[in-house]
Amino acid sequence: MLSGQGSMRNFASAVSRLSSKSCRFIIVNGGGKEIDTLCSRLSIDVKKEQGLRVTTPDVLDVVQMTLARKSNELASALMAHGLRSLPVPAFALGAVRCRKKVLPNGRDLGYVGEVEDVDPTVLLSLVTARSIPVIYPIGSDSEGNLYNINADELAADIASSLRASSLLLLTDVPGVMINSTVVPCIHVSELDDPLLAGHLHDGIIPKLESAKRAARSGVGRVAIIDGRRSENIENFFTEGKIVGTEIQN
Repeated sequence: MLSGQGSMRNFASAVSRLSSKSCRFIIVNGGGKEIDTLCSRLSIDVKKEQGLRVTTPDVLDVVQMTLARKSNELASALMAHGLRSLPVPAFALGAVRCRKKVLPNGRDLGYVGEVEDVDPTVLLSLVTARSIPVIYPIGSDSEGNLYNINADELAADIASSLRASSLLLLTDVPGVMINSTVVPCIHVSELDDPLLAGHLHDGIIPKLESAKRAARSGVGRVAIIDGRRSENIENFFTEGKIVGTEIQN
């Protein structure tokens, strides 16, 4: 979504203005399209199951390299606007522990993890010190094995552990769309309806599952918005306006 330097600068500028109004942020940074591009250049097959990336050892190397670079670039853009920022993988904070993820149908996704536990203490200390963590979703289990975690899932679990006031899941489409029309609001009970699921593309499903979990866990407001325009982010925090889809409990 933040795929260019211009997009990152605009995003960082918006975060800077909002920070001056006492907003506090934790950013979880993904990089799906860039990972796909680099895998293609390296002739590595890209396979997905239910919107999640099947992660072989070679794919995991690409994921780590891409996410580390993107997080460094984003943290640099934030610091260029006078903000304190720390780019780190999820495992380095000691705040996130994960385990290997297996789909309900038993499919093995390789080195794909899911969050087992979040200790918000370190995250709260960083935010209290007015630093912005830029976390990229590489986690580790109790034995030190590294896993690729879906960024939306990690963001939802972090927001839930903090009982955050808001969770924004940014995407490169106008919101959740059905028949080419943006759905402004979805209640979590509707997400269990198989008729709704039949109208959704695979890429949005992990976002909706993450949004549902966060909404049910007590996060104040949860929305999937078009992050390509930084004013959408500012309008959410300053006016309560959602350009996208709100997920309500």
